[in-house]
Amino acid sequence: MTLRWKLFGALLAMAGLGVASHEIVYHLRPKPASMQERGLVWLRDEYGIPEDRFREIEALHQEYFKKCDLMCAEMVSSARPRILRASLRYQAAEKKTVPSVAAEAPPELGEKKRQKALCERCLSTMVQHLQDVARLMPAPEGKRFLQEILPELTHPRELKELEVAVPPPQ
Repeated sequence: MTLRWKLFGALLAMAGLGVASHEIVYHLRPKPASMQERGLVWLRDEYGIPEDRFREIEALHQEYFKKCDLMCAEMVSSARPRILRASLRYQAAEKKTVPSVAAEAPPELGEKKRQKALCERCLSTMVQHLQDVARLMPAPEGKRFLQEILPELTHPRELKELEVAVPPPQ
């Protein structure tokens, strides 16, 4: 074996060792908390929620975020071009989402109205979730929570933009 092959083997072994050590360190390091986890910790600390109630709120959040992810996927899919939504592959994927709001805003009423209906449904689901969370908190803290959070969330910029795009019915 020549010196060139020995150097190549040594370089290859060092590269393999570097990749392996990177993967080991990457998988063993502590994972940072997600936005949802940080939000729940803030909620518990800010509003002084007892541990047993906090566990109930945590379970409620998990269920809500599953619904929220599905509604977001439906919103994204409603913004896709009509030609793409007509494909069979797309329709099969769409069946996996939450029940559509097609009954609330049929496609013939226009895409903007359908998107507005989706946004309003998402907003009402979020408000209902926040009210459920507030019921699990100590009464004065739940009231303060709703007074601080709801005004910020019930007037989203996206909904205002859709209202401009959709003239009110006459």
